Amino acid sequence: MGKACLRVVAGLYLTITLSGCLEGTSDIDVVKEGRFDAYPEFKIGETFDNRTLCESTTWSMIKDSRGRDLVDYRCEIKGVNQYYQDKLIALVKRCEESLNNTDPNPFRARLNSNLEVELKKIDELRSKSESATPEGRDSLKGYIRYHEKKAAEITARLEELSRWEKNKEANNRSSLAQANKILAGFNTASAYEYFRWSVTEDDTFMLVDGGIGLKKPTYDQHRENTYAEERLRKAVGYVYADSRGLYAFTTTPKRPLEISCK
Repeated sequence: MGKACLRVVAGLYLTITLSGCLEGTSDIDVVKEGRFDAYPEFKIGETFDNRTLCESTTWSMIKDSRGRDLVDYRCEIKGVNQYYQDKLIALVKRCEESLNNTDPNPFRARLNSNLEVELKKIDELRSKSESATPEGRDSLKGYIRYHEKKAAEITARLEELSRWEKNKEANNRSSLAQANKILAGFNTASAYEYFRWSVTEDDTFMLVDGGIGLKKPTYDQHRENTYAEERLRKAVGYVYADSRGLYAFTTTPKRPLEISCK
């Protein structure tokens, strides 16, 4: 029977004692043979290497910014490239539909109708004023000013709507051109989830980092987004539940490509 091996995980400082240390083996094997205290029935390696989310998994040694040797696990996430390709195709369709839409703007129609009512009311009041007594004309001036103010407000909103429509068309033409350009030279998108452990000489190890590395078709390389502590805990739980969980490329990305059509 070998010496007891201590396994420590981030934020869960209960330990599990296992008989038979992996003396002479690599830090990677130490982590893969270890177990999280919250999930003692499964080895880390057998769980992390058998996720339906992953196209493939890799384990390697890296150095962090502090010069520490870390065990680095990566899960290449399935379907990321297709996800972005579908998004681009849908964006092109939405831009083209918007640009080709010749239906009148219903909001503009309502504003024009309201403006017509105000102008007609002003004409009626001015007509009455021409034949009214001096006292009557003074009384009608207030009503005329009121409806002139309403007409001016509606006119201003129509001008604002025209500017918005002009900007919308320019934005949609620009977005359509950008989307088609990306599709023409589609730069493969991909994403990986990573977890990193620090291992000491006595085979005690700790989960120190985790997150998502994402490469959109508009990126030249992956950009890593590190999990905060609470999200790191949840991410480990998602691994053991074999769930897609929280992933940067599907976390409610309303504008996943930084371009959009209105």
